Amino acid sequence: MPLYKTLKQTNEAYDPGLLSELDDLFVGGYQIASKAGKYLTQLVGEHDARFQERCNVVAYQPYFGQIVSQFASALFAQPLDVKPAADASNPDTPGELPDPQLYRDFAKDCDRKGGSFQDLMKAALITALTKRSAIVHLDAPAVDEVPTTKLEEEALGSNRVYAYEVPLEQLIDWAEDKNGLTWAVLHWIENPRKGPFGDRDTIYEHFKVWYLEGGFAVWQEFTAAYPVAGPTPTDDQEIPSSGGGKTSFKRIRSEERRVGKECRSRWSP
Repeated sequence: MPLYKTLKQTNEAYDPGLLSELDDLFVGGYQIASKAGKYLTQLVGEHDARFQERCNVVAYQPYFGQIVSQFASALFAQPLDVKPAADASNPDTPGELPDPQLYRDFAKDCDRKGGSFQDLMKAALITALTKRSAIVHLDAPAVDEVPTTKLEEEALGSNRVYAYEVPLEQLIDWAEDKNGLTWAVLHWIENPRKGPFGDRDTIYEHFKVWYLEGGFAVWQEFTAAYPVAGPTPTDDQEIPSSGGGKTSFKRIRSEERRVGKECRSRWSP
């Protein structure tokens, strides 16, 4: 089992403070108003009471969010459509989709929760324009047996790949080469309530690790559970595995899309 200090390491390019600020500037409203003291500078000789008064009455005009949202809306004014590639022997002749119904279903419900592919792409673009990168996670249903025919695959439902956006803040460490990501660590924290008569007394800290093994992308999840009131895990504490699996992806795919200088969008399975 890996140590807590090993899992919680972050990439030198990971900057949660900057991501939080960019989110505040995009959203505006009550979100940034509640943090006015963070963005205003207290003047030399200004009393704390006077500074707090300025913080209480300050206003923010979210031009940043308006510009990004307007650009994304204009870009997606026309619906996205999946088109087949041109015929290999004649580029002027359109080819055929291998499974038209599958593509139509994916376009209408790409996350298997009713979200369309266009909505996903628009949300990812807004994130990339706001925070310089975005992550779209691709997955497929887990099955106990490997289908040998397309009919078996459809019956098991394993042919229905789905996609959804992962918060950029979750990607805390990674490495990549010319082919994309070689490994990545996702991190998030949950504090669920144990039913309507229960309490939120336990914190669950998750680490999902992606890496390549035997030519395929595999993942392991490790979860640290500890009381809300503490103590938190020590650096040398071993964190137990809470899941894992092997995919059919031969690499952890990472496609770079630039939306400005040093801005890119990460796409990973």
